[in-house]
Amino acid sequence: MATQTPTAPPTRPGLLAPERAAAMRVTPPPRQRRPALAAAAVLLIVVSAAVSIALYLRVGDRTEVLAVARTVPAGQQIAVTDLQRVRISSDPGLHAIPVTAAPQVVGKVAATTLLPGTLLTPEQLGPSQAPGPGQAIVGLDLKGAQMPVPPERLQAGAKVRIVATPSGNGTPANGDTGASEPASTLVDQAEVFSVQAVESTGTVHVAVVVAQPDVAKVLATAAAGQVGLAVLPASAGSTQRATP
Repeated sequence: MATQTPTAPPTRPGLLAPERAAAMRVTPPPRQRRPALAAAAVLLIVVSAAVSIALYLRVGDRTEVLAVARTVPAGQQIAVTDLQRVRISSDPGLHAIPVTAAPQVVGKVAATTLLPGTLLTPEQLGPSQAPGPGQAIVGLDLKGAQMPVPPERLQAGAKVRIVATPSGNGTPANGDTGASEPASTLVDQAEVFSVQAVESTGTVHVAVVVAQPDVAKVLATAAAGQVGLAVLPASAGSTQRATP
């Protein structure tokens, strides 16, 4: 009796087992690249870094200025205890007063009510209480070159030098024909008390604070129309007499 050998089940010709498994897998779609989005991300990173650097540099560029420490009513003299120092970022648009100018601020009168926590500006300051001991206020009527700046730019509290100008024949106002200089200093440093333009005469009336011993010569020179002003730096000190 013949023996029959069992045969394997038929398979699909041409495909091996691993190949059949691979054919059953789903191939994912290819990833789409977006160059515009990548460029925007890089630009955002660069801009953020630039802003951070700018803020860091701005914070480091600070200066000390004067601020109001307590309420000062309008018309009241400013004392040292009314001021405090604060640090702010430098900004040309701010008219803040540097801490180094504190000696020139103390003694002036508040032109408006000063509130604590606010920055102090030159526009908030009036002239010092004057005249003080040994001082006097004299008036000068100036025009043309006698007035170095427009009246609206010469504010109360400004420091000026009072100069005797020569007459038409070159003689100084004090009558000293032997003087080698065409003009002489009457008061080395005075303080402006008030400024008022007089439209009817075309002159500017400037009241200045001077030392009492200088009153006579200043008034005599002013009466002869031979007096002029020179504006001094704002950091100049208190009113002084001219050196003889």
